[in-house]
Amino acid sequence: MTGEWVSAQKQSRLAQGDKDDNRIPIGGTPGWNVINLYSGISWKHLEVGVGLQNLMNEDYRTHGSGVNGYGRSGWMNCKISF
Repeated sequence: MTGEWVSAQKQSRLAQGDKDDNRIPIGGTPGWNVINLYSGISWKHLEVGVGLQNLMNEDYRTHGSGVNGYGRSGWMNCKISF
């Protein structure tokens, strides 16, 4: 199992171009913390993986992106080799 902690500090030192950009909130982009977990197993010709993203369902946005990040979500994959 692998854990991942991703974070960004508040971005409040803005250039004039950032201040004029409607994707950036007035005063800057708030800071955030996101925790992700991943795990997988391999056995003979089979590989299975699972992941959980944004465990705490944090509302966040990468500075300047204009798009919010993933909410709490999960995924699973399976690979069979012949």
